[in-house]
Amino acid sequence: MICTFFGHRDAPLSIEKELEKIILSLISEGVDEFLVGNNGSFDLLVQGVLRKLFLKSEKIRYSVVISYLNERVDERFKEKVIYPEGLEMSPKKIAIIKRNEWMLKRASVAVVYVKYTQGSSYKLLRKAERSRIRIINLATEPKL
Repeated sequence: MICTFFGHRDAPLSIEKELEKIILSLISEGVDEFLVGNNGSFDLLVQGVLRKLFLKSEKIRYSVVISYLNERVDERFKEKVIYPEGLEMSPKKIAIIKRNEWMLKRASVAVVYVKYTQGSSYKLLRKAERSRIRIINLATEPKL
């Protein structure tokens, strides 16, 4: 099973422990592949948690999915980079949206941080709801 992540750029660091608990719970439920973007604090927070968990147990796979070819990626994640076909000609902001939609199409669960009812993260949350995949929203979910 595949899990993807998306959320607002201003996600607080205070959700890191909750994020780790959720990822560990998903692993115990059979999720073995994770797709994360590379834009904003939420993506960077997720990357750090996935790397930490991967170093403890190589049972999981994760990939950093970039939006454009010249995107900077932390050296620790270089071997995990995916660039979806078809984004080459997209403007930067559109490429991020298309990349997120690409990840969403492959996932059976999405862990998100969406607390505002505007912007591309909110629109993607609505798309995820229509696709009927499981959604865990760290901005509104009760603590485990």
